Amino acid sequence: MNPPHVCLICMGANRDSERNLAAAVRELARLFTLRQVGQPVRTPAEGGVKGAEDYFNQAVVLETELGREETEAVFKTIERQLGRSPADKQSGSVPLDIDLLQYDSLTLRPDDWRKSYVRKALASCRL
Repeated sequence: MNPPHVCLICMGANRDSERNLAAAVRELARLFTLRQVGQPVRTPAEGGVKGAEDYFNQAVVLETELGREETEAVFKTIERQLGRSPADKQSGSVPLDIDLLQYDSLTLRPDDWRKSYVRKALASCRL
């Protein structure tokens, strides 16, 4: 059997943030093996809609047997289950956003790694 893939994700929400992040962690724990779960950190909205509510962001390290695309599809399903719609980013009200930052040794979303909210979420996970 092959070893599981290790993923690093950053989640964010600014609508029902604490409830949605907690629900997302529960669903992730049901579907994957969680190695590490950072504390939610509150950060101001960056870019996007002026006057948007602050976000809560949270980093998670998990293991999966799924391929990268399948893993990302599971994240999109969780987002939709918690109320995410395509129009949310434009409205500035996001119930949940899950971004895959690293899949095994493959670094994804290089611009996100430089964003302060991602750095703060990763720091809460001691990464």
